[in-house]
Amino acid sequence: MSNFTVSITIGVNTSPLAGTEGSKLTPKVIRDRLHEEQDLNPTTIKVKDTDSTDRLDVYGASLVQLVTLVEDMRSEGFELTVSDPQCLFKRDRNDECTLLEPYEEIVVEAPIEYSGAAIEELTNRCGLMIESSELGADSTRTVFHVPTRMLFGFNEVLANITRGFGVLGRSFLKYDLIVNGFSSPVYTGFLISSETGNAVGYALAKFQDRGVFYVGPKDKVYTGMIIGENSRREDMEINVLKDRSLTNIKASGSNEAYNLPPPKIMTVGGMVDRLKFDECIEVTPSSLRMRKKVLDSTTRKISNGSQKTGVCFKILED
Repeated sequence: MSNFTVSITIGVNTSPLAGTEGSKLTPKVIRDRLHEEQDLNPTTIKVKDTDSTDRLDVYGASLVQLVTLVEDMRSEGFELTVSDPQCLFKRDRNDECTLLEPYEEIVVEAPIEYSGAAIEELTNRCGLMIESSELGADSTRTVFHVPTRMLFGFNEVLANITRGFGVLGRSFLKYDLIVNGFSSPVYTGFLISSETGNAVGYALAKFQDRGVFYVGPKDKVYTGMIIGENSRREDMEINVLKDRSLTNIKASGSNEAYNLPPPKIMTVGGMVDRLKFDECIEVTPSSLRMRKKVLDSTTRKISNGSQKTGVCFKILED
């Protein structure tokens, strides 16, 4: 059987802005496009139905391959909702009760001053170091064997600990026994919009000390949309639509410069790496937006209260 290792769920755009930026919107055109991709690459792409006609599970040989597929569909005019990635386990043919998980060979090239931190991070992710060697006078090359699910989010972590100088190579290695002992990386929380409308410079400036924003003044936002990264570990809902009060002198803030830094630009791959079980991505030809799967705050808290952690794997049946 082909070595599928990861899956994402792709479906119609269900955000409040659905249908405003793309030309290919319906479940049928999305389904036809995904099955076309499967026909072109049957050994590395597999499409499966879900319990909803609006969504399909797409299995791939790597997360990079699936991200590339989403990017291709985006450039073709599709609007999509993309879920958090799931690692694909499979049953041992010699023992149906034993599950196996995919492993990858990881090659990291980094400056010597950052290589120790990269090695420590991969070791914490249950990686087994196979080789380490010098590259010239100031860089190292390290080879690890690591379970695929332990690598979710690693790209961003590597970029941070190597100040952007780390180079990562990945390739499928094998299916082997499941390992234990790793907790998911601790990310900061998100800043989530509590209102729907256009972001206001004054409000963004007011919350500037809370973290880093993905949006700028006049950008469209909606309730439940992720608009930035919180400087703390928990999610925080904020209102970025509220302007300064009007006065009888002038509309306060009408001509003021707030010295806002430019919004952080996220890629599809970067967003997928950060997704938790209750989050997804809105993909359109002109925009990428992260959002909560359940947009309403009260409903979301009730829903998440019954599911404290997400399941990050599926079982791949022959």
